[in-house]
Amino acid sequence: MANITNININGTSYGVGQESTGGSFYVPDRIEPPTEETLSYVDEDNAVVFFSIGQMCRVYDNSSARYVFYQFQGNVSGKAEWRQIKDSDSSSIYAYIKVVLKTDREENVNFLDGTRVTITDVTTSEETYSTWYGGDPIVFRVYANKPYDISVSDVSGYITPESEFVFAASYVDRDIEFTYQYMDRSYIDIYFGASDPAAIYGDVNKGVIAELVSEFRRCLVKKTHEGEVTICYLHDIDGRYFHDGTLASGVYNTYGVDTMVYFPEYYYKIVKDVFIKDSIRIYISKYKVDDEYIHVPSCLVGAYKAVYYSGKMVSYPSTNVNYAANKDTYKSRASARGTGYQIIDYNQHCTIALFLYAKYGRRDLRNVLGSRETLLNNTGWSISSGVKDSDSNPNSDYGAVGLCLENVYDGGYEIMDGITFNRNIYNNTYTITNLDGSTRTITKNVNNTAGYIKNILAEEGGSFFDVLPTNNGGSSNIWYTDYFYGIASADYLLTRASSDPKKCGPIALYCFASNNTSSDTTSRLAFRGIIIVEEDVEAFKALPVII
Repeated sequence: MANITNININGTSYGVGQESTGGSFYVPDRIEPPTEETLSYVDEDNAVVFFSIGQMCRVYDNSSARYVFYQFQGNVSGKAEWRQIKDSDSSSIYAYIKVVLKTDREENVNFLDGTRVTITDVTTSEETYSTWYGGDPIVFRVYANKPYDISVSDVSGYITPESEFVFAASYVDRDIEFTYQYMDRSYIDIYFGASDPAAIYGDVNKGVIAELVSEFRRCLVKKTHEGEVTICYLHDIDGRYFHDGTLASGVYNTYGVDTMVYFPEYYYKIVKDVFIKDSIRIYISKYKVDDEYIHVPSCLVGAYKAVYYSGKMVSYPSTNVNYAANKDTYKSRASARGTGYQIIDYNQHCTIALFLYAKYGRRDLRNVLGSRETLLNNTGWSISSGVKDSDSNPNSDYGAVGLCLENVYDGGYEIMDGITFNRNIYNNTYTITNLDGSTRTITKNVNNTAGYIKNILAEEGGSFFDVLPTNNGGSSNIWYTDYFYGIASADYLLTRASSDPKKCGPIALYCFASNNTSSDTTSRLAFRGIIIVEEDVEAFKALPVII
């Protein structure tokens, strides 16, 4: 019988040379190294025993006067897979883990220099780290038969790869590769020093901007819980159908099933004078590239102007737009739908303007999408157009469509939430509610009480894309071509859009008395909260209608 030897590896006692230690911890002796045919061994009772995954055997090496250990990796199609354990002897067994870092872009090999790689012993929480330099792999020597977690530090502008879990006994000489994914971003430059409304440059409708624009899609919406809705997308070519081509009639014209537009999550950052003096560069990304990026969460905005049903606001194809109510009434009708429902807010208003500028590279959007001559009482007239925007000569019976929003800036004034406005003889004072619930107050001396917008607050290089006017000395065909109207000195209700086809636009703002009930003023339903996307049309149709 072979000599009996007990070795201790990381707290586990292994018996070698005899069967009495038993099971997968038994390490049999061999005369020669194992091959692909070595699937079993014969014990002292001449019984054939098959190797278990992770079990080892040993071979005595006369040249080094030491044992060499081999570990069974598994049986693949009847052939054994073995790995030699490096530096193996009767007192310790080590595993080697090689770590390589890279990015998904063509970068200088030294770009990731300084990145920290940490390996953690899961059983003891003991950490060992090394720093990446020069592109050479980092090699860790660790005790085998133990679990480890390998992680890497953050690199600015890149998505940090997830940590890797390794059980060293199973992955001797394991190669680990971490790939940093670039946080892709696009930008537009608005050259406000030029009167040409086409003075927007950069990645107009390209890259990340084009990707995000494509995510503005119409959908049907059902409330599922308080603060939660489920949506199902409509067809991009014809909104009378679901995204899978099945007919949506009988669903979209049901009260309580709202037709809305999904606004995607994004991040943006404004930098002044990067492109040229009197310009701002707006970076747009799907990721928080750095701490200066502003986060804008996803939300829903009604595809149509407000319709009133049973004391509540809906976004529904109708012949009766809900005009002539005051702000409190619109807010109460929207909130009556439940938690998360609201009227369109100032931040959504800014998002509409930003992405229309980024999509078309122009500030004179009336010349791109057109406008309607008079007030409109119908909703749902654009349903068959899918995600297609209108053009510079839209159907005069209807109006402008942009980012899937019907009458995106025309067909009537829209009361919005999230901003209050006071005008005195010298200044405009705005109080804005941020997306985190905090508020900020902005006071600007505006040269004219009313007029076409020449400059906006965002051009001053602040953190936010604020489309509030700072100079109303423009005209109907240069600069921004949208109109701002505010008179006298009072607290005002600030509305977006317009019923005037020659003054409307994505940043047009009109002031009314705070309790205004004008016959051409309405609002638009919106939702902020949990949004669940249901791809299965039948499953969506089966959801109950809650209104």
